[in-house]
Amino acid sequence: MVLEERAYRRPAEMACDRTERLAAKMQPMRRRYELDWLRVMIIVGAMVFHAVYELQVYYPQVRSEMLTQAGVTLSIQWGLPVLLLVAGASAWLSLAHRSGRQFFAERVRHLLVPFIACVLTVIPITLYLASLSSSDSHVPFLPFYADYFRGYSKLFQGNPLDQLIPLWDNLWFIFVIVLLSLCMLPLLLLLKGPRGIRVIAGLVTLCRIPGGTLLVGLVFVICAWVLGMVLPITLVTTLWPAALYVLSFIAVVLLYADPAIERAIARDGPAALLLASLCFAIEQVLVARNALPLPHSAGYILSAILAGSFPWFGVIGFLGLAKRFFSFDNTTLEYLKEAAFPYFLLHMLVLSLFGYIFLVHTNLPSVLQGVAIISCSALSLALLYEFLIKRNAVLRFLFGLKPRPQT
Repeated sequence: MVLEERAYRRPAEMACDRTERLAAKMQPMRRRYELDWLRVMIIVGAMVFHAVYELQVYYPQVRSEMLTQAGVTLSIQWGLPVLLLVAGASAWLSLAHRSGRQFFAERVRHLLVPFIACVLTVIPITLYLASLSSSDSHVPFLPFYADYFRGYSKLFQGNPLDQLIPLWDNLWFIFVIVLLSLCMLPLLLLLKGPRGIRVIAGLVTLCRIPGGTLLVGLVFVICAWVLGMVLPITLVTTLWPAALYVLSFIAVVLLYADPAIERAIARDGPAALLLASLCFAIEQVLVARNALPLPHSAGYILSAILAGSFPWFGVIGFLGLAKRFFSFDNTTLEYLKEAAFPYFLLHMLVLSLFGYIFLVHTNLPSVLQGVAIISCSALSLALLYEFLIKRNAVLRFLFGLKPRPQT
């Protein structure tokens, strides 16, 4: 009797899946507001971190190495996986109503064009203003600008990832997302075809198991362990971040491939967030005690488990919470989902400008200088967006925004 029930249940489940997917295709594409909220939260969090870090640079007397390291660790281990989640899921959803060529053009226009514009203008000006605020020797801007571009010759000397931040400041990850999106496009298109449907069907079957979404983290663990045991330590530090980005991007594109997977994420989200917090705490304790096993050691499997499972658990946990509590739209989100990206592109430039003004040209107490820098920067960003970027067609294009609707 039990075998008969199982035999009838599986065809019924498969028919339900096919019906659900067909209905989803026939319905208009609905907006995933949880992805908008996650994108806004990541951008705002990065801006707050950069503002705090910038003030510590301006005022060494209040600099805290522990606070800075904690911020960097949280940004890399919590922020970047969620950022890749948003990028990968957005790429998959975008391909639902675009061809490969249209997707390519959309990524170039909305990400690569703003990045190139910032490389030519915003980034070198930001670095120049920061140098004026922190150094007594003032180099003219044009020689500084030329030296900045000469620095690109060092990009492939040593670990390229270590060169991205000095060259591209806080915008380095935009290039990484563009590169991942375009390089993974053939794979994304393959997943849209018959072979991809079989992969998605297998993933749906896995996700029906309680905690099934967490098992995907085993791929990350195996990759981290193999890299650590096979490659030299110097190569591991270079290739593991790159492998993590690629694996994360490939894995998260499938999180929106089927309604059943989305329901499983909402189900497993709390447990995933708890496990991510536990892995993070264990890793930080081991790092603080200098006891984290190194590559090629017998105990490296522990390091691989922590480094490999943590990013995936964090992604499932945050996405599960977002699906439960942030699947809605309001006027705040309508404003921020367009304004957040220009804010982010410009916030370091504006911070550096007011840092230079108040540090070099005023004698205010340090506390008042810090308040003035943050307040003037926030107000200037709002004014620049509202009265300049938002209303100008050329600037909208350069900042990756869609054309303004005709009224």
